[in-house]
Amino acid sequence: YEHLLLFDVLMGGCIEYRNGDKRTVRALSNDHYCSAASSYPMTSGAHYAEFEIIAGLPYIGITRPMPGLETGGARSIFPF
Repeated sequence: YEHLLLFDVLMGGCIEYRNGDKRTVRALSNDHYCSAASSYPMTSGAHYAEFEIIAGLPYIGITRPMPGLETGGARSIFPF
C-alpha cells in the first residue's frame, strides 16, 4: 500500500505546486535556487522518488529529516 509524500514546505520564490497538488512541484525559473521538503518522516518500507525533467539541468538532492523545517528553521541554512 503506497502513500505518496506530500511537500508541505516550499522554499524560494520560484517554486509552486503543480496544478495545486502537494505531491508534485515545479520550478518557475531555472536561474534561481528553490527547494521542496516534507515534514512527514518515512519510517518503514522501500522509498523512491520519480523526477520528470522537462528542461534545464536541475540539481537534485535527498536529505534526512531536518527538525524545525516546517516552522521556518531552515531560513538561516538556506537563505533563498
